[in-house]
Amino acid sequence: MRILIVTHSPLSQELGAGQVALNLASSLRKLGNEVILWSASGVSGQPKWWQALQVKRRALDSFLNGQERFDIVDVPAALLTPKLSAWGLTVVRSVQPELHYLVENLLSKSGKWWSFKSIIRRAGLAVYSGYFFAVVMSGWFTSKHILCLGTIEFQWMRRWFPWWCHKTSYYVNCPASDERGSFHAIRLKRKASDAVAGRKFLWLGRWQPHKGTAGLVRFINERIASVPEDVFTIAGCGPLAESDFTREQLSSGQIKIIPTFDRRQLYEILSSHDVGLFTSRVEGWGLGICEMLESGMTVFATDVGGVPDLKRYFPRTLRKFPPPLTFAIELEAEEILEEYFSAFNWDSIAVDYIRQVLGVH
Repeated sequence: MRILIVTHSPLSQELGAGQVALNLASSLRKLGNEVILWSASGVSGQPKWWQALQVKRRALDSFLNGQERFDIVDVPAALLTPKLSAWGLTVVRSVQPELHYLVENLLSKSGKWWSFKSIIRRAGLAVYSGYFFAVVMSGWFTSKHILCLGTIEFQWMRRWFPWWCHKTSYYVNCPASDERGSFHAIRLKRKASDAVAGRKFLWLGRWQPHKGTAGLVRFINERIASVPEDVFTIAGCGPLAESDFTREQLSSGQIKIIPTFDRRQLYEILSSHDVGLFTSRVEGWGLGICEMLESGMTVFATDVGGVPDLKRYFPRTLRKFPPPLTFAIELEAEEILEEYFSAFNWDSIAVDYIRQVLGVH
């Protein structure tokens, strides 16, 4: 089959949505399919934020000129144009809960809430949000199949849009197969330990409100006051995180900020920490959870994204955020992990993808 996969994200293993597109494409190709990837991030120019979606939709339509028909067109709901709908069996595949993020942005209280500039910005955001909501709804309505990411989004879709149940299913996420050897090597060096002070905590992600950054900062401040021997690393957060901590905390080494890192550095970061933190209020999946768990870390997580789907496979090491004052570190039995790896690998995901998508006809 000939398959087109469209993504908002740059096609990079360092970025979540791009990583998912690359991993899915690779495994679909192993099944003998021709897969073409198209990224909206490659659109030329720098349109205003309220113009970006329309520019991307027009660029995608332009890309189709001269293209042969596809058997499957895999696209985010907001990018499913009428022209694209005629180019193949359309699959709206989610990589993040777009409407939930929309609400989070509208309710965000960053900046001076009642300043004139803030009011104008929020009014513009409200108008744009209405447009974006309509575009997403149109994509869901037009598509032949809706593929949610994880059971949380799947159950939400079935609850709020039951008339689309007949064409809705879900898939899961996981790291690329060629990275798992590195995670395994790190995991083999882990050791169980009793409750002690001096834990090395790790938080991965962009410094955005929906990631639960306010709750993370509050937890870190409380934890440092109670257990000053503990240390914290915040990685992949960009330049904004430093402003939420004091100079003393940063200079003392209690809190370390790593704004960006590549995949090679990720393995070093994982191997030098023993406890992971995941604090999101809204999340697509949270691939960093899988990376931390597969490397043998104990992870304390909020119950969003892929957490409910992962719990049964990590009964000892995936726990509820926030951590208690004292806790022991345990290791998962390898036989339990084998069940996880048999279900959470991209070759299996690709087989299920084809079955689910074609099963609607």
